[in-house]
Amino acid sequence: MTGATPAVHPPPTPLAESLAGKISARLLLLPDLHVPSSPDILERILASRALGTVDQVVFLGDTVAYYGTDHEYRALGDFIARLGKPYSAVIGNHEFTFEVHPPEGGQYGRIWKTGSPESRRNQLDQFTRFFGIHDSYWMEEAVGVRFLHFMLTDWDPSVMERRRVKHEHDALKELPPGGGAFIRGALEASRSDGRPIIAFCHLPLAASLPTDFVYYEPGRDPCLYLEDETLDGIGEAGVPVLWCSGHVHLSPHHPDAGLRLVAPNLLQAHCPSSRWNVRRERADIHAKRYEESYALILGVDRGRPAFTLWDWLADVPAPLPAAFEIGTHWAR
Repeated sequence: MTGATPAVHPPPTPLAESLAGKISARLLLLPDLHVPSSPDILERILASRALGTVDQVVFLGDTVAYYGTDHEYRALGDFIARLGKPYSAVIGNHEFTFEVHPPEGGQYGRIWKTGSPESRRNQLDQFTRFFGIHDSYWMEEAVGVRFLHFMLTDWDPSVMERRRVKHEHDALKELPPGGGAFIRGALEASRSDGRPIIAFCHLPLAASLPTDFVYYEPGRDPCLYLEDETLDGIGEAGVPVLWCSGHVHLSPHHPDAGLRLVAPNLLQAHCPSSRWNVRRERADIHAKRYEESYALILGVDRGRPAFTLWDWLADVPAPLPAAFEIGTHWAR
């Protein structure tokens, strides 16, 4: 990325503000950018024609490369300043869960120890200062939809045992306290007025990946679990819910990519990582480099969503895999 002095980045823009008065919108979904890694892809995004076609960019977590260091946030601030589009953001695990190593010293991007509770709190505070986001979750209404945004917060140690977590890096298994009740409140409102719900969170939902999906090593689980009461409420409300997330770095051509019905009325969208390293084959238990880079654009027209796949290398829309067609999943 160019420019020796990082620009002051603008704060996030609420969707209700950037989409005010519109009946349709296009949102560019960007999980797992990992700035400043894959700098050539970042430059392609900044120069892409796609930016002229979207109303807002939604960062779905892991916007920073590895640990949330000062230099990663400086690069991210420069990227956002040059983006020139309204944006919103939720947090990912790379912003705060790992022990921090500076770019000097040879350990940067090589050590993946879980940070201490104090370190995690400090990194969470740094994310809050950078984006000015203080809420754990919030709701906005626009283009006939209720948009829900979910942060991740430091985990309670009891989660490790309660969710049978094999690796501490996977201990982010639950929404922030009160998150389930927040969803149920949104469902009650939507039951009355018929507005569907689209949720943004870094982590994908449990049951959105097959049981034989291997994430780094057998037995690890990269998913988030909703309370049974919340899952039952989604089924009973009769309101379609679309959960958009990243984290697992799936190529749009991976056999498990696309949309997955994880419970009645609850649809998971695995949004592709825009960087070089992705999982494309079932054998890819680690993300690796393929000569591809894509992102999803979420279009919403009078409450009905549809996806476009954008190819950053060709800078054109790409054929949308059938797995991303919403079709009959979205009954209203």
